[in-house]
Amino acid sequence: LFRSPYTGIRPTYNYNLRGAAYPPRYFYPFPVGPVVYHVELSIGGQQFQGQGKTRQAAKHDAASKALKLLQNEPLPEKPEMNGKEPDDENLNKSEISQVFEVALKRNLPVNFEVTKETGPPHMKSFVTKVSVGEFKGEGEGKSKKISKKNAAIAVLEEIGRA
Repeated sequence: LFRSPYTGIRPTYNYNLRGAAYPPRYFYPFPVGPVVYHVELSIGGQQFQGQGKTRQAAKHDAASKALKLLQNEPLPEKPEMNGKEPDDENLNKSEISQVFEVALKRNLPVNFEVTKETGPPHMKSFVTKVSVGEFKGEGEGKSKKISKKNAAIAVLEEIGRA
């Protein structure tokens, strides 16, 4: 079975290839019928069979049969997490990107500024301030990137409270 490297969970679909895995590498002295690939696709407990002259054609056949049957079914509802809806759109976005998106949606200006650099050259510490309209945040870190991220987290929390 295929496991997603990102989530570590099994997908809800599975292709099982049956029959001719590879085309023959030798010549038959008598006529042989065309190779037909058979595929079985399982989605949520339902099985769909497909066949074709190539593996891809067989998979496509099974997928088109599944789509015809499943397109009339309602979409599953999103599960609640900790009593509130999961925020799927912000799952893979950096905090800095989220700050710019919130500012764009609310038509507010954004300003990141490194205000303080302290420490010797091999152990610097940076302080970055961010303002999104009237909301302010400050972050500290051992690099400008980390301090900017911490400032973005601080201002997102303040915007979330408002």
